Amino acid sequence: MSSADVAIQLEPVNCPLCRRDDTRKCVSGADYLCGVAGTFTVVRCGHCGHAFLNPRPDSASVPDCYPDSYGPFALARGSEPSETCSKERTKECTEGSTESAASVAGRQPWYLSRMVRLIPGVRRLYYWLIETHSIYFPVREGPGRRALDLGCSSGSLLLQLRDQGWDAQGVEIAASPARAAKELGFTVHVGTLESSNFEDGQFDVVFAMMVIEHVPDPVATLREIRRILIPGGLLVMSVPNFGCWERLVFGRFWRGLELPRHLQHFTRRSLRQLAPLTDFHVEQINDQYNLSNIIASLGLMLSHWFPQQPLGRNLIDYTDHPTLLGQLLLAIPSRLLAVIHQGGRLTIIFRRSDESTRV
Repeated sequence: MSSADVAIQLEPVNCPLCRRDDTRKCVSGADYLCGVAGTFTVVRCGHCGHAFLNPRPDSASVPDCYPDSYGPFALARGSEPSETCSKERTKECTEGSTESAASVAGRQPWYLSRMVRLIPGVRRLYYWLIETHSIYFPVREGPGRRALDLGCSSGSLLLQLRDQGWDAQGVEIAASPARAAKELGFTVHVGTLESSNFEDGQFDVVFAMMVIEHVPDPVATLREIRRILIPGGLLVMSVPNFGCWERLVFGRFWRGLELPRHLQHFTRRSLRQLAPLTDFHVEQINDQYNLSNIIASLGLMLSHWFPQQPLGRNLIDYTDHPTLLGQLLLAIPSRLLAVIHQGGRLTIIFRRSDESTRV
């Protein structure tokens, strides 16, 4: 049975932040990404201003909102490697190979060639261009630092944490990507954060990258995260920026909406409201240097209007398989948007409100 054939049952809810029942409609649309049947509406709370899906899928319908074709699940099943290398692995990608220089040169793009890298200033420019502000890694001091990745998928962030010396484990609700992460040697709890039954103060830092917008009760989720953090521990998370220009320009086709999977739609203001409700305080809110939402939104629009043409689907697929060259070319415009706080994605660092500042 395809996702378009499944009947999603919806339930009305009050504002997940202030619990008030005072809303006005923001935008309605369909699931243009995965084709889950139905029309879905995002509303804004008239009291606190938080935006959220209302009505939303009930608990029994939530699994049907995530078909096998959903991007993170499809990636977990394996894909062709792109040119993209994380900043932490750039040296390995460009210099650390034990293969012959001729062999590497035969595959390497010209802008990573040794001749180009020897030009004065190019190395520094390269690192500046590939910085995305998409994630923040706390400075690791001493042994035994413990990290948890919520929604760890197939383990890419867990690998980066392990490379930096962290004792990392994950939580993943979908069995297939969780299995892939386990095969990399990580402890992965299949289920929700609440069902994982972690101990109080078990972690120094919790990562929730593009996760909190999926949860039905962000206040309860962050309170649970606070419980499992050490005093002064950090929560590092990212969310689509509902307050940016992209959402106004693309409307129902904005990639950040992802109806009906995104239940919450955060702005800087609502994130700052969320912190004291959950006994965190805001350390930083950064605009990511990332134009993926714009590219994917164009793809969703073109796929809807011209379903027989491949361009729209190709643009959407590109955001799941970005290339290093594409990142370099888009670096300047993405930084300009971030400077005026109009990036399409935000990275947020919350600290547990305690006297201790161990992390």
